[in-house]
Amino acid sequence: MDLHAISRELRQYAERIRTLQDLPPAERARRWSRPLDGAGELLREAIGQGALDDDARLIVDRISAEDLAKKPKIVYLELANRWLSQRYVETRTSHELADQAESSGEPAQRRKYVHIDSSDRCRALAKSLDLFADEITKTPSPEISSPDELVSVPQLATRYAIPLTRLRGRLDTFRSNNVFVGWKEVENREANAPKYLYRLGSVLHICKALQQKICVESESKK
Repeated sequence: MDLHAISRELRQYAERIRTLQDLPPAERARRWSRPLDGAGELLREAIGQGALDDDARLIVDRISAEDLAKKPKIVYLELANRWLSQRYVETRTSHELADQAESSGEPAQRRKYVHIDSSDRCRALAKSLDLFADEITKTPSPEISSPDELVSVPQLATRYAIPLTRLRGRLDTFRSNNVFVGWKEVENREANAPKYLYRLGSVLHICKALQQKICVESESKK
């Protein structure tokens, strides 16, 4: 899924959450859980394709694989609390302050004023998804990687937004079937450094197939 498609789906989740506004609080929370899980998966995939920035990638990289598997919405929650909130200031005075800053000719502020009424949880969640969609659409087209690029399993998992453990198992099989072809063992590696590096062109089909399988699994759960 390309970044524009991810942005569209995030906006669709935002609209679904807005429709829950008149439900009782407990029912609202139950009903928006699945869209937020979906949003978490989309944001992780977008970051794997180079969206947002290094700060966002570090936030997601620090989430454990166990937490990612149990509650994908944790990606959305962490990014909303630790990344989005650093770039936007909640205000109930609409966009007046932002308009004044633009018309004054003053240097752009690092944090932008947006209209988010925190007392209305549905609208606040939906607005944050819209903001993520806006940020993702600003991402320039990524450069095409060289097929000879050597990458580690964590790099591949992040780039293609696929679970590390599932990818590692497939690449273990790849090494068994391809003796020193398409991969290399890192000699004299430092502590915590990857043990193996893979030629991107040799394992790209494995990443794409796993990515597609995960998309199918995700769709079947909706």
